[in-house]
Amino acid sequence: MKIVAVVHEEKESLRDLVEQMRAAGKSEKEIARIGSNPPLTMEGFVRAHRLIPILEPLKPFSEVISSPLTRTIQMASVFGLAFGIPVRTEEALCQYASREGDEVFFYPGHDNEWYERWQRQAVELLQNLVGGLELNPENFQILVTHRPIVAALICAHKGISDVQRMRELALSGEIPPGSVFVFNVSRREGEITSYRRLEGTEE
Repeated sequence: MKIVAVVHEEKESLRDLVEQMRAAGKSEKEIARIGSNPPLTMEGFVRAHRLIPILEPLKPFSEVISSPLTRTIQMASVFGLAFGIPVRTEEALCQYASREGDEVFFYPGHDNEWYERWQRQAVELLQNLVGGLELNPENFQILVTHRPIVAALICAHKGISDVQRMRELALSGEIPPGSVFVFNVSRREGEITSYRRLEGTEE
């Protein structure tokens, strides 16, 4: 079974808004709720549409499964409308955090989540997807997610569970915004057997 993982496009910087909120005396919890969940930039939203012809040859798709954050849902809606397929959210694809310069904002209640958890949840999701008897194994599914999640899946395929190596891959430039990866997943074991990055999704 094949899974298509799409990394969300460029997100909006909320640094100025965060500074304004702090100056206005807003609570850190309220600031974290905003800072961890930025939307796509307008340019990023436009670039998301440019992925449609790249994904077109992989049809048919059964559904789009997205992280529940704003920037990924925006991407997912583009693909759902373009291919006429349902869109749903899945927490296992979510990185409840966003980096603004040297500061990382975690969505309230998710402060201690990091690469080990993201890898475990993403791998379990793949296993559940391929184990679903109602799914047609010939259909692709589109997952819209974040760089750390894709890095965690690649590392899982390579047998790597070290947090630092997952983080280095996520930040290395090998998984840029808008990149698309195709994962081949064993239907019996639910393990990633191979993966490739689609041409045309390089920076």
